[in-house]
Amino acid sequence: MGSGNGVDKSLDLRLIPEFDGSPQQSVVEWLEKVELVCKLRDISDVASVIPLRLTGGGFAVYLQLNAKERSSVDKVKEALLAAFAADPFVAYDQFVSRKLGPDESPDVFLAELRRLATLFGGVSEKALACAFVAGLPEN
Repeated sequence: MGSGNGVDKSLDLRLIPEFDGSPQQSVVEWLEKVELVCKLRDISDVASVIPLRLTGGGFAVYLQLNAKERSSVDKVKEALLAAFAADPFVAYDQFVSRKLGPDESPDVFLAELRRLATLFGGVSEKALACAFVAGLPEN
């Protein structure tokens, strides 16, 4: 059962989805999930967990790093973000044209606006609020 406090610190890798670098997956969201699971499981060596859930193009990018870079979570994240994160210009274009989807909750819409804004350097809360209101349906 683990330690006396009842918390199991083992890591079930299935908690972290695989990342293959396909356009349908957000590398930013995936990295946040990896870090969250590691934090919840009290695992400090995130750099050693990341490659265990990389496949395809994601793993190919990892293999291009040297041993020193592979041991640095910042270097691994930097390489994955450089290879798979949305281009800032594309992210900005998506941000300004983003509309609330018919079956999308306002919370998810706002979270997506925040994510897109982060990809091109961020915006103020006021600008985020304006984009949110502009993306709401007319009626």
